[in-house]
Amino acid sequence: MIGLGIIGLGEAGETHIGTIGIHRNAQQPPVRRGLIHSARGVARNLLRGSTPANLNPPKTGIEGSQLIAVSDVDERRLAWASEYFEIPFSHTNYKELVRRKDVDAVLICTPPAFHAEITAEAARHGKHVFCEKPLAMTSKECEEMIEATEKAGVILQVGYMLRFSSERERIAGAIRSNQIGRPIYFREIVHLSAGGAQPWIHDQRLGGGPLFEASHCIDFVRYVLGEPEFVFGIGGRYKPNKISAVDTYAASFIYPSGDRALICDSYALKNFGWDQEACRLHRVEIDIAGPGGYIQYPDKDQSWQLTICTYGKPQDRIEKTSWTSIWGANGYRSELEHFIDCVRHKKTPSADGYEGLRTVRLCETILHSIETGQVCKFDALTSNNALAGGRG
Repeated sequence: MIGLGIIGLGEAGETHIGTIGIHRNAQQPPVRRGLIHSARGVARNLLRGSTPANLNPPKTGIEGSQLIAVSDVDERRLAWASEYFEIPFSHTNYKELVRRKDVDAVLICTPPAFHAEITAEAARHGKHVFCEKPLAMTSKECEEMIEATEKAGVILQVGYMLRFSSERERIAGAIRSNQIGRPIYFREIVHLSAGGAQPWIHDQRLGGGPLFEASHCIDFVRYVLGEPEFVFGIGGRYKPNKISAVDTYAASFIYPSGDRALICDSYALKNFGWDQEACRLHRVEIDIAGPGGYIQYPDKDQSWQLTICTYGKPQDRIEKTSWTSIWGANGYRSELEHFIDCVRHKKTPSADGYEGLRTVRLCETILHSIETGQVCKFDALTSNNALAGGRG
């Protein structure tokens, strides 16, 4: 049995505790009023299968593992976790948790500015580490985390759950198998929202705004298409509230293969909270065009359907798949199942520390392009953000 500990019980920690924790009773624990805003809570409940009523009850726990302890500086969060889940121990100091002999692995769900410090401490005590995205706020910190875990001989996995979503994997498979032909044009837009309710998300040092805190989409493009050759970013701060992170960006990627990608995201609405969104029905829109077909989400009637069309004679072949949550189904659970399997069998995770490092380097390059107004040549192996000499 693999003993698990969760450090940080904010949004990500609550999501993971709902996956690996065992509920004390059949009732789904309520959204913690005042700590989590309603729309985000509904999204998580959909992910867990608790609403609407016709969905199956959520699975609880992951076979072969047990949630032994949780840690958070906020005693209210610890009380909530203890009340609704079967967790033997709780700590206000994470160092007490990582010293526990009955904890084999930890899930780090704190603001990313603290990831490097906590990872190093956990590694010193021989704990395997699952770290929420982004791996850290700088590539240097990512490198330190990798060095600490490699020196200790423990596993490091980053929490990019889109790599584990069944709907997203269908997209990746259609592209990798050349189902829609190559080269492709990949476009993903995440609509205007106010962003997370926690102020640290909008602080460049602590959370980095949508570019870092919501870097799932950037990582997914890397996962599917590999490393771009050239990067160009535009963006700025449009939120009326005083913040230090870029709140709105668009990033275009050019690949040696001829593939192109465009990713856009924004936290520009006033105030804070995931329940404050602009007027469109969907937060995520995806359009992928290739010479042999296309991929699209949502459907033409705005329903939650993923469409994959393969051109053909005498007629095109169209596949439609239900899209079950904002980010796609099962990603949160599947990434933790993968992590536990890697710990059990001493395997390298598919989303290991180096993958987290390269995504952070790509985010740094986008930010550098935004700040300079120049196209940058991307190097996934170093932190060099060389300007591309005007090439577009």
